[in-house]
Amino acid sequence: MTDFHEIYIRYVGDIYRFSLYLCGNAEDAEDITAETFARALTGKAPLASATVKGYLLTIARNLHLESVRRRKR
Repeated sequence: MTDFHEIYIRYVGDIYRFSLYLCGNAEDAEDITAETFARALTGKAPLASATVKGYLLTIARNLHLESVRRRKR
């Protein structure tokens, strides 16, 4: 595993762009991006450097879907 700061610097742009694509709102995309990295940092399993981007994108997608479900209620 590499340093979490390095992971953040490397992938924050990708996660933000993906989040913006999903929700279409810059503020929501920023929230999803921040929450994605918070969950990755506090997760129980160590981050494997080979799969980290896919893991982060999955977290972002799930957060978006969770917010859509909440709005429908």
